[in-house]
Amino acid sequence: MAQAELLQPLALPQPRWSRGVVAAAAMVMALAVGLSIDGQVGRFAATGLVFVPLILLTGLLQLRRWKTARVLSWIWFWFMVVGVALTALGMVLATIAPTGMLGSTAIAGSRLDPTARAQLQEAIRGLIAPTLAVLGIVLAGIVLAATPLWPTVARILGARDIDQAHPAHAQGTVGLLVGSALAITPLVLLGGRAPLVDLLNKIDPSSIGGMLEQVIDQSSSAAWTIVFALWASAWPVRLSFREALARLGVTKLARHDALPLIAITALLVALGFALDSLSHAIWGVLGWPSTDASVITRLISVAATPLGAVIIALCAGVSEELLFRGLLQPRFGWLLANIGFAAMHAFQYGLDGLVAVFIVGGVLAFVRQRWNTSASIGVHVGYDMILLFLAQLGF
Repeated sequence: MAQAELLQPLALPQPRWSRGVVAAAAMVMALAVGLSIDGQVGRFAATGLVFVPLILLTGLLQLRRWKTARVLSWIWFWFMVVGVALTALGMVLATIAPTGMLGSTAIAGSRLDPTARAQLQEAIRGLIAPTLAVLGIVLAGIVLAATPLWPTVARILGARDIDQAHPAHAQGTVGLLVGSALAITPLVLLGGRAPLVDLLNKIDPSSIGGMLEQVIDQSSSAAWTIVFALWASAWPVRLSFREALARLGVTKLARHDALPLIAITALLVALGFALDSLSHAIWGVLGWPSTDASVITRLISVAATPLGAVIIALCAGVSEELLFRGLLQPRFGWLLANIGFAAMHAFQYGLDGLVAVFIVGGVLAFVRQRWNTSASIGVHVGYDMILLFLAQLGF
């Protein structure tokens, strides 16, 4: 039952373009009004800007019956790939650049003293290898997308009902593979050091924002993820709200499902501790850097409070499960979706952390397959909440 309601690509109803236009206009209005207002509303709208490229791409794909929309979707897709590539390079540069050179003086090179300028030049030279790696990944993605190789790769990785003529299937496959590779590249090139952790050591902690700002950022990100997931599920153009929720696997659970899901959550917590101990032992023998356990509270300090732990767990559980287990897993299979899920954490976690995230994601994928996305959301939220509470107690 968990997957059956999602696999009906050839039985979609006729599009209702007027509803799509209204929904698109509402999103544009929300962004425009929000950005014109300071404070919390403006912060909510600013978070939505991160999702605009994805929402626009999905909108073009919904218009795929017209050749112009298909061509524009591919052009926009590669612009997004280039954006991810530049972000990866930026993370590497920010990490290897000398402390104090991330502000305005880093841009105005003529104001730097000779020593600082030499350090910056050395950092730029250090970008040669990352640039070549990123360029190679992008070129491999182009080859994959331009040949019949991508559907073969997609099916090998467990994708379901892949249509070689469907641009969304091609872009989803290539985007997950290329995007994941680009996200992991800085971690690999930095010898297993999480780039975001190094970056946190170089910036003013107050620039991250206070408790309220962090709560708004997390809630806004979750809210926009929900909007995007519904929009990408063909709501409201082809599906009603209830049908879109069913497409995402957000359906009811029976009472008798509560006990096994609670047990899975408890086992997942135990598995998390076991993986942490095992990875520390293995990584210690190999001499590799381990994930900084304080990265979450350093990045999101509100997570160190009981209420903050609840909010962070809810936002992460709902948004990540809707996106990876609800939207992507039914079409692209649990493995490809889970690769993207793990890669999303590559900026803040070390290699050991990514291995743990991948294994935990595999369990959540099983829950999604066995029950539905509602179940995987519940397990994910419970898992994150328990770990955050235990961290506050010193475990």
